[in-house]
Amino acid sequence: MSWPQWGVETATTWYVVSAAAYLLSLNQWPQWLNMDASLLEKIARGSLLLGFVLVVLSLLHEGILVTSEYKAFIFLSVSILFIHGFFNRKREWIGLNVLVVLLALFSLGYAQWFDRLDLPAEPLGRSRWFIAHSTLQFLSYGFLAVSFATWFFYWISRWKRRVDEKVIEPLLVASHKMLAIGFLSLTGSVISGFISTQQVYGSYWGWEPNEVLVLVLWSVLAGYLWKKNALS
Repeated sequence: MSWPQWGVETATTWYVVSAAAYLLSLNQWPQWLNMDASLLEKIARGSLLLGFVLVVLSLLHEGILVTSEYKAFIFLSVSILFIHGFFNRKREWIGLNVLVVLLALFSLGYAQWFDRLDLPAEPLGRSRWFIAHSTLQFLSYGFLAVSFATWFFYWISRWKRRVDEKVIEPLLVASHKMLAIGFLSLTGSVISGFISTQQVYGSYWGWEPNEVLVLVLWSVLAGYLWKKNALS
């Protein structure tokens, strides 16, 4: 087994440990286990950090740009954790951490169903614009995934009324920022996709299912952001 593959599979195990520790630290589980909740949180953070480092090193070894479906979902898992750590670092939200770790774990596990070989050299694989398109596309998915998880955790916390609304208000602000950045990244992905398709096939649009779905997603996000800015 090569180093990148070993690193990814080992990181998957550490993500499972992290998710389990975070889940056990919620509610009354630590008392039932006769363990300190803070100890479980430290185990969860340590396991997550170790797994994250292994995935990043594995990704850097093979190249960070998305050139295969395998690397795409590894890149997505790294993006999810990095974006979450950057925007939600001011306070330790255990429930939100669980959601984000599960998203990263799913992406990392799903990546291992694909072949590790790069995209074929012909025809799109030779286009740098297509590689830029794929990388920006999965980066936008990372922003959108963490934005949705943050938004979901905000509304669950508000619905249960466990904390003051003023305390969780920064979560909603962070969610909107990530959504806006994700939209910009997706816009770059759409533009670079148009260019790569035109270079290879002589047409800006090919009616591929992936093209249609991405354009629908872009349109929905554009409409939502426009309506939100119009009302604010």
